[in-house]
Amino acid sequence: MNSDKQKRLPSGLAGWMMYYSRPWTLLAGAAFSFLGIGVLDYLGPGVDWDIFWLGLVLVLSLQVSSSYLKAHFDQIDVTYKGKWIVAQNPETEGFVKLPRQIFLLAGLTALTAAAVCIVILGSIHRLSGGTYILLGIAFLIALFFGVPPIRLAYTGWGEISQAVLLAVVIPALSYLLQTGELNRVLSMLTFPLALLVLALFLAQSFEHYGKGSYLERGSLLERINWQKGSFVHNILVLAAYLLVMLAALMGQPWSLIWPMLLSLPLAAFQVFQMVRITSGAKPDWRLLRLTSFATAAVTLYSIIITLFTG
Repeated sequence: MNSDKQKRLPSGLAGWMMYYSRPWTLLAGAAFSFLGIGVLDYLGPGVDWDIFWLGLVLVLSLQVSSSYLKAHFDQIDVTYKGKWIVAQNPETEGFVKLPRQIFLLAGLTALTAAAVCIVILGSIHRLSGGTYILLGIAFLIALFFGVPPIRLAYTGWGEISQAVLLAVVIPALSYLLQTGELNRVLSMLTFPLALLVLALFLAQSFEHYGKGSYLERGSLLERINWQKGSFVHNILVLAAYLLVMLAALMGQPWSLIWPMLLSLPLAAFQVFQMVRITSGAKPDWRLLRLTSFATAAVTLYSIIITLFTG
């Protein structure tokens, strides 16, 4: 299951800042925020766009703070845990030589921005009890993703926590800031998406299984091994579409069901690739990455467009 080439790490401060900012994850956070208010727009009440943009800044600030605080403690790890790390991944030598406090300062600045957003939202009475709970969950996931002593990113729970944050917590928070209470239409959309996002994270891990850099260790796939990982991946994809059909049986409007089924051919091809790989066929990692990303992205995009145009 190992790839022939190890993923190269960046060089220079700008490269490392981009590496840890995880732009695709930030884009996903913004997209899932739009999903939350899309449900509100679909159900009829008007959207307060000022509140939405403030909530989006809050979400993105939490994500950025999480990434850069993780970077700070990764830098400490690489510095103090032996020369073999640099020998295995020469690019980490440049990482160690970066100013020690740069990532800590960036992370704390982003966290401060999130706190300012919360204060503003509280001052205009937009924080209900449910909102405080979701903010607490988002804060804990963001903080302990890379901060000791938990460091979820290296326990096998990193991908699970990120899938929950992106596909469940963020859209619910976006919706709650507008209404103060949740709606089951939203939950029936987000839970299948959370499974597809987790399947995406798993699929992306296969190429570097056993050969990932020191900074990419501790993934869910490494914890459960690739055989179990391939099985879990396929179950997650299947379960996502079963949840969509279950939502239809529970009364979810068909106008919200069929857009989520548009990605079904992509999902089937994604599972087909995984079955071939576990059967011993030569893997096409680039195609697997593209397909897994497309499955989740097409599903999310289709439902957002439907919500705002339906």
